[in-house]
Amino acid sequence: MTTFFSLLRPKRTWVQFRLRTLFVLVLVAAIPCGLFKWRIATKREAVADIERLGGKVSYDWQRAGMNEPPGAPWLRKLLGDDVLANVVCVKLPPRRILVGEYRLSSLAYEHGAKDGDLRLVAIFPNLERLDLPETEIGDTGLAYLRRLTSLRLLNLRHTKVSDDGLIHLKGLWRLEQLILRGTGVTKGGASELQKTLPN
Repeated sequence: MTTFFSLLRPKRTWVQFRLRTLFVLVLVAAIPCGLFKWRIATKREAVADIERLGGKVSYDWQRAGMNEPPGAPWLRKLLGDDVLANVVCVKLPPRRILVGEYRLSSLAYEHGAKDGDLRLVAIFPNLERLDLPETEIGDTGLAYLRRLTSLRLLNLRHTKVSDDGLIHLKGLWRLEQLILRGTGVTKGGASELQKTLPN
């Protein structure tokens, strides 16, 4: 039986329900879109900073030998060539260091880099390759590399490194290639380190 009070109670229509659902869906979709836009802007600012410092960047698609960035041409035209590309290698001039969230797998220093220049290298936890050839890096500088547990190649050719500095590399269990030509490291020191590294 329909009463007077039930007639006064507003009825929920499917339109109201659908609009509420639509609002929730838009909100849920907006959050990841906002985060995606923020990450692209951060990446572009990072590349601009590197280039202002006189450095050069390489993208993953370039290192893979591809002729153009990944993604459909219309998408790249709309959002930019770097929307689906990642910077994986940075080459810096002497006495330069970067601060920020850069997801790099390769980093190279040119001539003139000193121990103190490596103090912030730990912000690159994904580094797999670090090139320091013909720099002023010595035993003290190697202490900054302890947290680079993803490192697979370390090039110390013609640096001031000696046996004393190798103790800082013993925790780099993924290290596969260590270039020590032209350093003060002896055969005995290299052998001791090799016992702690993968075969």
